[in-house]
Amino acid sequence: MGLFFQKGELRLLWPIYLQFLFANMFFFFPTFHALYFRSLGFSFFQIGLFWAIENIASLLFEVPTGAFADLYGRKRSVILGYLLQSVATLLILFSVDFYVLGMIHALWGIGSAFQIGAIEAWVVDLLQKKNPSLLTYYFTHHRVMRGIGLTISGFLGAIFVNYSGLGVIWIFASIAYTVAALLLMFGKEHFKKIDTSTYVKDFMQHIKSSFTFSLFHPVIFSFLMAAIALIFARDFSSLTIWTPLLKDLHFSDHAFGYLLSAIAIISVIAPLLSKKFLKVSKEKSFIIISLVFAALFSFMIFTTTTLALALLVYLGVFFFMDLKVPAQRMFFHKFVPSNQRASIASVEAMIGHLFTAIAFPIAGYLTDHFSARYTIFISGIFIVVAIIIYLNIREET
Repeated sequence: MGLFFQKGELRLLWPIYLQFLFANMFFFFPTFHALYFRSLGFSFFQIGLFWAIENIASLLFEVPTGAFADLYGRKRSVILGYLLQSVATLLILFSVDFYVLGMIHALWGIGSAFQIGAIEAWVVDLLQKKNPSLLTYYFTHHRVMRGIGLTISGFLGAIFVNYSGLGVIWIFASIAYTVAALLLMFGKEHFKKIDTSTYVKDFMQHIKSSFTFSLFHPVIFSFLMAAIALIFARDFSSLTIWTPLLKDLHFSDHAFGYLLSAIAIISVIAPLLSKKFLKVSKEKSFIIISLVFAALFSFMIFTTTTLALALLVYLGVFFFMDLKVPAQRMFFHKFVPSNQRASIASVEAMIGHLFTAIAFPIAGYLTDHFSARYTIFISGIFIVVAIIIYLNIREET
């Protein structure tokens, strides 16, 4: 273990790492999400609306859930979020009505608001209090543990879908969220109880100041603009959009599970390579180089006349987009003040929810009315936009 984990790392973070490992072993529903809803007769635009509803719900509840995390602790917030998501994913199995499914996705989004951002803020504050030197390792190691879990998940997904049908994905999604919640109950937290007498006024002022800080800090603002471009790039080249292209090339339903395993293996390899080659104070250059290769693979989409080449392009884009993530998170936190870390992370999450809600339906519409290849090609253009933004960032502030 000493060759991989640092001294004291597991003592602080073992529940976090275990939930990334074991919960993700059952987390194969994203791979089959589009296939499931297509089997019920929904269009890609409608599937995009499901994701939009989830993200709008997360956006609307971002501030109240942030307040909950501040008042009762980020640990409780994350656990509650996972439990809500566990209920929502199980309920999906029992409905075929678009409006009911929309409401279930809204519940799912509320659960996401409780846990997305809070878990990163929880770990960052814990490590900064106990052992700041572990922070860089966390951003790499948690992705490795997640990737190992998803590698196993892909094979499990292929087996269960092949023998039990697509509906089984929601049972295991519910199990995944429940396992995550149970494991995190053992996690340590550095949480200082807040005086509630002036909390609402102080909290809203804190959110306002965080928005102001984000908008007027030149690096954070540029980072967020690049993040918006990359949200469009991600959603225009998501597996949902790739699904019809791969199906046209005779990719079977259960084989999407094996694709998940391939994606997960990349999720293990990419952060390890990032850890090896990423140098301190060179995060921006690393991000740009990764994005250049991701864009090049995206622009190869019109040459994908065979299944093998299509898979190569998809996995190539995924690899380089994943490779940049540790550098991206380190770059972001370099410029965020500790006392505003959670609220600025909430600002980042709100922007993510808003533009995901916009991007996914547009991507679905383009796929329905034009083609998946056309949509994926446009994703490469958004990556180029992000590259240009990063090239113009001046780190001296």
